[in-house]
Amino acid sequence: MMVQLTTLLDKSYFSRARTLIDSLDSFNLDFHLWVFCIDDGAWFLFQELGHQKITALKPSDWENDQLKSIRQSRTNQEYCWTLTPFTISEVFRRETKGDFVFYIDSDVFFMKDPYPLMSEIFAQDVGVFITQHNFLPELKPLERFGLFNVQFLGVHRSRGKEILETWEDQCIDWCFSREDDGKYGDQKYLDAWPAEYGHLVRVGEPSGLFQGPWNAGHSDPSDAMTFHFSSLELLPKRYVRMANSGYPIPGSHVERVFRPYVDKLRFFEAQLSRRQPLLARARKSLRIQSDSLARKIANLRAGRGFVDYVVGKKNIVRFQ
Repeated sequence: MMVQLTTLLDKSYFSRARTLIDSLDSFNLDFHLWVFCIDDGAWFLFQELGHQKITALKPSDWENDQLKSIRQSRTNQEYCWTLTPFTISEVFRRETKGDFVFYIDSDVFFMKDPYPLMSEIFAQDVGVFITQHNFLPELKPLERFGLFNVQFLGVHRSRGKEILETWEDQCIDWCFSREDDGKYGDQKYLDAWPAEYGHLVRVGEPSGLFQGPWNAGHSDPSDAMTFHFSSLELLPKRYVRMANSGYPIPGSHVERVFRPYVDKLRFFEAQLSRRQPLLARARKSLRIQSDSLARKIANLRAGRGFVDYVVGKKNIVRFQ
């Protein structure tokens, strides 16, 4: 059975998406990935890539007047969060085959074949599939920002329809990177799903299948099906910021998870650097960058954000 996947990104995340795709290609997985590009630069790069299992959509293909208006008042990150449920709905509208669509963050990497889990989900009476943050004990205060992570999320066409439509409306109405009346981004809305929708909601177990910097200390790297490289950043002189400051990342994960991923990411970054003329055709204007910075500052003034609660070690290493 073909697996329908969706993700979204701008051109700055193209290399991460290439790393995600490389991980999917390493398995005998019959998949189709719908990529919602939020700038033309990313779309140009996917057109050049020409991957047969990918359909890349540029903003003019899917962005309606309502979304264009919302985009003016939210940061790039907030706009991407707003779009998460929309991308799933849009794939259902465009593709009539298949009952499930899985959204995957573009900075996720598959370490094991996901099809055994997906086929199990297909066979069950499931409306949505979600994964927990599973925070380490010292990071429990972060649960206030959401028990679940929108990193690997599946929705059934009919059984998940009400949940998806409600979530989409919620994100259209409010989706910001700050706390506000029990809300945070797109992910805090998921907290209510298990109690509200009962058996229609399946939470991914064991939690060690879905790893990230916030829970790596719970499990061995070999337990992971996915690893979420949230906030990873390549720095000059081969330094790497592995994640937000303060996450206690075990040494085993540094060597067995982060180093291999960084090697692949650097490879695709090197390829990308040879396409700079292509990127220049869609470079953001200084005005857009300035507006985005202003909105980020406004968020900080309005309320504390997720990273404000994570302090301590810098999580910067040097991979030769």
